Amino acid sequence: MKKEYGKRQDYPTKVIADGIYYISDFLATDCYLIIGTERALLIDVGTGYGDMRGYIETLTDLPIDVVFTHIHPDHIGGMGQFEKAYAHSADIRYGYKFYSRLWLRKLFKFLSKGVVDPSISVKDVVRGRYKTKLIPIEDNHIFDLGGRKVTCKHFAGHTSGSIILLDDKTKHMFVGDNCCPSPWAFLPNSVPLYEWTHNAKKILALMDTYIAHWGHEGGDIKKEVFAKAIEFADEVINNQPKNTFLPIIKFYPFNDRVNGSIVYRKSNVYKRR
Repeated sequence: MKKEYGKRQDYPTKVIADGIYYISDFLATDCYLIIGTERALLIDVGTGYGDMRGYIETLTDLPIDVVFTHIHPDHIGGMGQFEKAYAHSADIRYGYKFYSRLWLRKLFKFLSKGVVDPSISVKDVVRGRYKTKLIPIEDNHIFDLGGRKVTCKHFAGHTSGSIILLDDKTKHMFVGDNCCPSPWAFLPNSVPLYEWTHNAKKILALMDTYIAHWGHEGGDIKKEVFAKAIEFADEVINNQPKNTFLPIIKFYPFNDRVNGSIVYRKSNVYKRR
């Protein structure tokens, strides 16, 4: 039988709270499904290695809303399976069309060798069915799913439009890539490290009330590890008085994805005048 690429539905999945599923995009990206009594909310869609929509429809028969924590190919790549999706306006303005291009998603798969499930091939990255309409949202946007509300909070950092999503029913929150053991604050759409640090401290405070889940590596993030990453960012700011001319990427104090570190661009520590 000829293999149908991009049609797999055997996503590794587990229930992490009442009405909340953790879904791994074949080890590349962690997505989450929150189910209310009237609607369901899918947080990120992965790179698009399989039939995410078809799989979600085996978990719920409710109408599905899709929201992106941020605009990067490993989080929005599968959006062509859905007619519409929501993202923060700052990320939509930046140029989501580039990040969803087929060739870029294929390149991401090629560069992710050793991370993504080896049974996934570049051929599994296929074009979507729809030209997805992206709907802009702002800080404090609420998704009313029936019996539970999920609130969007905008914290610019990993991208200018990065958001986290707070589930009022279970006190779980979904932070994308803005909160992790070794945050990346060096990419083209990353805000200056000084601004990331300011917003990261607000996310850290929310971790007193909410259980956090991020977008990779199983989704678990301990408060003390994230606090350490923020502490390292503060050290960088205290030790570097101004931006450098050359865009040098630094791992501080080194690349530690277990105990905490920060990855930043020396030319993007402070806002340019």
